[in-house]
Amino acid sequence: MKPDFHQFDDIPGTTIFTMEKARAGFHLNQFCMSLRSAENRERFLADQRTYLDEWEMTEEQKQAVIDRDFQKMLDTGATSTSCRRSSRRKGFHTCRPSAR
Repeated sequence: MKPDFHQFDDIPGTTIFTMEKARAGFHLNQFCMSLRSAENRERFLADQRTYLDEWEMTEEQKQAVIDRDFQKMLDTGATSTSCRRSSRRKGFHTCRPSAR
């Protein structure tokens, strides 16, 4: 029996990380983790769009990264761990939970 997570839909800013989100966010999480490398951070900062286009992410995910929209990243499958780790990196430090 699959749990009913829709009961949490009306709580602003609440994202339940499910298997479906894990699958949808795989490449987004891989991107976030790639920023651990200084070389990758430099490439990302030099041309964000070109670097993001190397990853098989949706346009919504790419735009969330460009906008540093932490909540949208979570909603589209990023884990809080990968977002938090990437947010500590130079040039990505504005990735914060959005106020809703």
